[in-house]
Amino acid sequence: MSKFYKVWFENGSERTSGLVLDDAKFPYNSRDVAAYSRLFPYSEAGKMRILCKSPLFETWEDAFLHVA
Repeated sequence: MSKFYKVWFENGSERTSGLVLDDAKFPYNSRDVAAYSRLFPYSEAGKMRILCKSPLFETWEDAFLHVA
């Protein structure tokens, strides 16, 4: 069964919106920051200093509601 997690970038004062990803399609343990960054529009590039991930959740809704 799939698990879900939220990813976002931040630069200290600003952050991107979070995207919910399926662990089966985009593995949680991936360290490919470039692959994550391609999921966001170029206009968000100034916020992409630190990659952040939520814990894994059982449902998409739980991951979506996660607030860090």
